[in-house]
Amino acid sequence: MVEVLREHYSNVNSLEWHPVTNQLLSSSTDRGIIVWHHNPEQNNRLMPNLCAVKELKSNLFASWNNRGDKFCVGGSSGHVFVGTYNTALSFWVALSQTEEPPLGKPLHKASVTAVRFDPLAGRVVASASADGSVLVTSAYSETLDTDGSGPFAGVTDEIGTVMFRLKTSVWNNTLAWSPSGATLAFASHDCEMHFAEFTAESVGSKTKPQSKRVVYNGNPILTGSFISENTYIGCGFDNVPLAFKKQADGSWKYTASLDPGFGQTRAARINNNAFGGRRVFFASAQLDSATMMQP
Repeated sequence: MVEVLREHYSNVNSLEWHPVTNQLLSSSTDRGIIVWHHNPEQNNRLMPNLCAVKELKSNLFASWNNRGDKFCVGGSSGHVFVGTYNTALSFWVALSQTEEPPLGKPLHKASVTAVRFDPLAGRVVASASADGSVLVTSAYSETLDTDGSGPFAGVTDEIGTVMFRLKTSVWNNTLAWSPSGATLAFASHDCEMHFAEFTAESVGSKTKPQSKRVVYNGNPILTGSFISENTYIGCGFDNVPLAFKKQADGSWKYTASLDPGFGQTRAARINNNAFGGRRVFFASAQLDSATMMQP
């Protein structure tokens, strides 16, 4: 064990390293968000930098943008926050994409289960919720978002503007972007995967993408990620990774489990020889009144 970080007061719900800044982002049921950074003056230990955020219930999920100068947070109240570093105050400040709690109306009608910036521009945030919706909203900052690529590189809408609203019939567990940001995958609790495709043209015209639904024979997926532009791996209650691949015609399909034994009948570990030939008969056992347990 290298180090134990103890600044949170309740369950830690999410952790994410940033590969460029080497900072760790944590969210907790204690309503706190902490950005951990290495301090050379403290033997390079991870030191906490607190964040001002007005979530009233619990912060369920937090993630970085591609540069590491913004993060997004999903809360139990339905709010989605975007955090940036305030150099004058020397700490991070996360503001709601709608109106600030406690009086402000949240973006979602139920808990936000996952939030992610688009991977190449970091100008929009996708949020999945227990209210049965997945929203893609603007997180554009004129100061920070001066470059970028991908389908959302041209977004300059006011922060909090809902650009796309995708619906499922139940609550949504997780979401992930493909490496190019052209595909958004999200898993709903009715054992379905959904894949929405975006282009620069469709984003510019705000043409709603058709969500491609994949029904698979398994249990709900709780988390997942793309390992390539055309392959998504999801994991959940089946306790094995499930692979989904994009087909030549543009559709998506569940292809296989990464555990070859999944779904196969396995030989029983206990059989007639499990006790070395010894047999135990309970049906013929006779106990007298002295042997029986008395109340």
